[in-house]
Amino acid sequence: MGFGDLQTRDALLLLNTFLADKSYIQGYYPTQGDIAVFEAVKQPPSADLEHALRWYTHIASFSDVEKQKFQGESQSIENYGQDSQVKHELKTPAVSSEKKPADDDDIDLFGDEDEEESEQTRQRLAAYAEKKSKKPAIVAKSSIVLDIKPWDDETNMQEIENHVRSIELDGLLWGV
Repeated sequence: MGFGDLQTRDALLLLNTFLADKSYIQGYYPTQGDIAVFEAVKQPPSADLEHALRWYTHIASFSDVEKQKFQGESQSIENYGQDSQVKHELKTPAVSSEKKPADDDDIDLFGDEDEEESEQTRQRLAAYAEKKSKKPAIVAKSSIVLDIKPWDDETNMQEIENHVRSIELDGLLWGV
């Protein structure tokens, strides 16, 4: 089926929705399919078709020499689009959906837990929270050492100590 006549607004809308989650017509690299569709468009799409315009300006940025090196075979425009994507996916070998036997490893890197492990985890967390709640709250303490040096040998150190100890703040306890 393809995109149809890419000179019409409807076909460009179809191309825009097709490119909404894709960078290229086929796959993850520019191919001859991109060139075939690019040549069918002939002029840049309007700005409201942002995905098609993004794709068009990207393909237009390649030189003719680079475009000739794109992979794939050039086909007619009808072979590209929504239906061709489904056909392409059917041609690719599907990943086997058979379940493989579980490994003997006890390490589960992806976090799959069975019911027993999750129940054990909940019990451990509850026991830890209970143990933590029985402990008294820790009072944060800081020690500050003031190293005061006199100007000369005639300075009265007892008077300086009295001035420093006269400072009163909430939670401040003077030590030795």
